[in-house]
Amino acid sequence: MRAARMTLFLSALMLAFAELSSCTTANLGAGIKADTTPAPKAAQTETEIAPLNETDTVTALLQPLAKLAPDTVEAALHDNKASKIPYIGVWAADDAGCAQIDQAGYQSFAVITSKSIRQFEEKCTFSATPPTSNPTSIEAMCTAGGSKAPRAITILTTAIGGLQIVNMPAVNPVEYVRCELPK
Repeated sequence: MRAARMTLFLSALMLAFAELSSCTTANLGAGIKADTTPAPKAAQTETEIAPLNETDTVTALLQPLAKLAPDTVEAALHDNKASKIPYIGVWAADDAGCAQIDQAGYQSFAVITSKSIRQFEEKCTFSATPPTSNPTSIEAMCTAGGSKAPRAITILTTAIGGLQIVNMPAVNPVEYVRCELPK
């Protein structure tokens, strides 16, 4: 009798195991959800620009080209992969700020070309080709409010595709997101 119960128990256990092993996300019970967390992205090299993939949505969009200043157009159209200078581009404090660049009153942005950096009312120019190191320091001549002054500007691209700029020593970096042109 005891052997019969043990055989019955083992048979039931094997049947239950077989049922569990055949479960898929299609036949999970109501209220049970499969883990759909995306796998983490691979680490980037220091100077690499964070690539978009098919699941990313671009919400950091600039105005159409016709509404942008010439240096903004130049920076937005720059081919970072060809130049290997990841920080050239158009940057804003947040995604929503991208649409406000070159529109009245917006201050939290940086437009970086191969010869200049513009932040709100200040424009800095430099003659040497910017280095590709990360972080990089650029010696620039800056003009704001009619005054000119030399300045060392430190730029760092982050692993998540952002940018940090330090305009003066002992000042906290300003952080930006990359702005894209609308398709």
